[in-house]
Amino acid sequence: MLTALPLGATPADTGEFMLGRVAVTPVLFESDGSIDPDTQDWTSQEIIDFLDKTAEGLQWWTDTLAGITNRHELEFVIDPTFANTPFSTGYEPIGRVSDDFLKYGRDFLDAQGLQDVRGFQDAVYQFNHAQRERLNADWAFTIFVAASDPFNGRFADGGSFTGAFAFAGGQFIVMPSVRPASTITHETGHIFWARDEYPGGGSWNERRGYYDTENFNAADNPTPGFVQEPSIMRGGDGLDEAYAAHTSPASTLAMIGWQDSDGDGVFDLADVPLRLTAEGSFDPSTSMYRLVGSASAVPLINRNSSGNQSDITLNRISRIEYSVDDGPWQAALSPDVQVLDSFDVSVPLGTFSSIRWRAIDDVTGITSETIEGSNFVPALSQASLLALAFVDENGNGFLDEGESLLADAEFGLTFADGAPVTQGSVAASELDGEILNLPVVTLSAVSPTLSSEVYSYESTVLGGQRVFHSLNAVQGTFSDGWRSELRLKAAFDAPVGQAELTVLGLSRNSFARVEAYDAAGNLISRATSQELSLGDSAQISIADTQGRITSLRVFGHAGTRIAVSEIQFGPATSAVTGDSGVFTLSNLPAAAYRIHVVAENVTLQPIAAFFSVDVTAAPGQLQALAIRRVDSPLNNVELPEDVNSDGDITAADALSVIRDLNVNGTRSIVDGENVFELVDVNNDGRVSAADALAVINYLNFMDSKGNSGGSGEGEPELPGTSFGHLSTKIYSNIDAALTQWPDEPPAENPPTFSESCHYGAGGDLGNWGKRKECGVGVESPNPVSPDTQNRRRLPRNPRISGEITNSPVAMILPFDPKFGELRHETGV
Repeated sequence: MLTALPLGATPADTGEFMLGRVAVTPVLFESDGSIDPDTQDWTSQEIIDFLDKTAEGLQWWTDTLAGITNRHELEFVIDPTFANTPFSTGYEPIGRVSDDFLKYGRDFLDAQGLQDVRGFQDAVYQFNHAQRERLNADWAFTIFVAASDPFNGRFADGGSFTGAFAFAGGQFIVMPSVRPASTITHETGHIFWARDEYPGGGSWNERRGYYDTENFNAADNPTPGFVQEPSIMRGGDGLDEAYAAHTSPASTLAMIGWQDSDGDGVFDLADVPLRLTAEGSFDPSTSMYRLVGSASAVPLINRNSSGNQSDITLNRISRIEYSVDDGPWQAALSPDVQVLDSFDVSVPLGTFSSIRWRAIDDVTGITSETIEGSNFVPALSQASLLALAFVDENGNGFLDEGESLLADAEFGLTFADGAPVTQGSVAASELDGEILNLPVVTLSAVSPTLSSEVYSYESTVLGGQRVFHSLNAVQGTFSDGWRSELRLKAAFDAPVGQAELTVLGLSRNSFARVEAYDAAGNLISRATSQELSLGDSAQISIADTQGRITSLRVFGHAGTRIAVSEIQFGPATSAVTGDSGVFTLSNLPAAAYRIHVVAENVTLQPIAAFFSVDVTAAPGQLQALAIRRVDSPLNNVELPEDVNSDGDITAADALSVIRDLNVNGTRSIVDGENVFELVDVNNDGRVSAADALAVINYLNFMDSKGNSGGSGEGEPELPGTSFGHLSTKIYSNIDAALTQWPDEPPAENPPTFSESCHYGAGGDLGNWGKRKECGVGVESPNPVSPDTQNRRRLPRNPRISGEITNSPVAMILPFDPKFGELRHETGV
């Protein structure tokens, strides 16, 4: 199924180039004698004959295309509704001058519910657009047919025409019914912008069509040696010869969009690579390759000097494909859409070395760029800068298989001299009155007649929202509406690669257009918004991959008006790497830059203060940025388990880690932390329960060489040990160990550590006591009997316990299960 509108088209773009599916509606008029004498009547056979003739005249174009290329499709679908039942009118069209089509044509359009549409052409566009949608077509036009007999096959003298004529750009044909099929072929050429070439028709220096092609084959071409070729857009013998031979000159066919500059069988307006923006990586643990991104067809800039100049394409994203180790292309996804806003696809892979990805259009064979990766190097779409950060375990400066990519690393970009890349914004909401002396950007109004100053005022149309205004100095009035004759210009002090504008609709169907120009004034990029209703707000983005934009112009497209409230410009210069460890920056001006990388973990540091990279006009090559491992600032390098740096490893070192966890929780270490104990025992850049366990395991190991046994209450225990000032007990899992800890923390007077070796009991339930356990204890002002709470359970604290596997675990029991401070952090 096709979409209602080709990508980039507006409802008024109903015939921009002759490709795809075209809806054709013949409207046959039958006079009822109420205004003019009824001199012509349609017979059933005449209706059949005219429909057959219409099909023949249209089929000429389809057959001619097939003789040129097989990379495009052209289909005409004829709606016979108003032919099988001719439309009744009081006029007799063939007896009137040709210009009177406005009278009986208006009757027809009014009968289709378009009586409130003022302009005749606007009403025809709306009718054609409705037919396009109803018949699931890309384009549509109408044929108004005056019944005539062979002796009366011309309109009355005195009008603009006596025979057939057409209004270009997907509008309509007006013709007597007895004209031959070749007339329908000729007039259909006009519908898609071709000009007349016969004497007195089009001139040789006139231009039209998607490429704004010169009418080189016109009869009046003064070029020395020029010989006019047979063409469907000529008259007489020149037309008949072309019709019989299915031929026309290159310039004639180019006007309707059929121009193939590189000879590959794909016309230029479709010979534009699809856009695939994606990132892919392989997960060896699941043997799945995952690609995440978006894809879109891309229209060629429309150079037509007539019409709306909408940038339109019929190309589609038929499939997202992949190839493994240069094998055949296989479909991973078959969306068959023009725009695929997002996708997330995974494919199973066995052993492989390389993989390629692309998007493809089935009709033309046009593809996107090919994105390449391997079993350990991610696949990345093209950008000005492509980079990944990796942990260089062997220190050779190269990414080797098995070395991990660095996730969650922050990076920033500056020019090579440290200067920031040009960025900025200007918002009407932050300004008032005339806008002068902005940093980096200058705003002005571009108009043949109005002043150039730009102002910020509240819009009277948009409920008081502040937007940019122009000034009519003659009338002394301000306007918030920007249109094709009045454009808002933003000029930058230095080139930028991208911009995003906030635009608002000022009518029922508005379209915003923004154009980007380089320093020489060349149009290098153009973007058009989706349809906006009155008051609708949208963001419209524009970019140049080479970063050459020195000015923008924004205005209402296709005869509409829009408002503008903000302009942001300049590329992104910072980001955080994802799980794949990669980052990309697009649309950078060609220059020398510095990349600064900051890893989330303090034990991972770049091998240099910054990385230098040159960005050119060509797509960037993948930069692999080496990250080395360093010691944590909170690690005792000489004796890691000696947390308090007293030269000895005791239970106090484990308690130091536990105390830190109680205060700060599990965390990543930040450079410059004001912590006086070296609590990162395992040197992983984090403080967690694993650091306390590292000390405990060390003490267990050392003590097991000379002592055994243990004490404690609760679930039957596995063999335990005792060491130093502590007893330990090894439970089958954490849940079993947790049953030994009380439910509630003390409301007041938190416990403190002491070096006592005594036992105290007594007091009422809810108070805390102290108990002898070989010198390490917790004290609080109010004692409590150990027997009253020794079966109470403390829920897990996820801050620590989530990091400990549910396997046999050593528990510190410094003085019975009532150790007040530790019982907050039960993962240890």
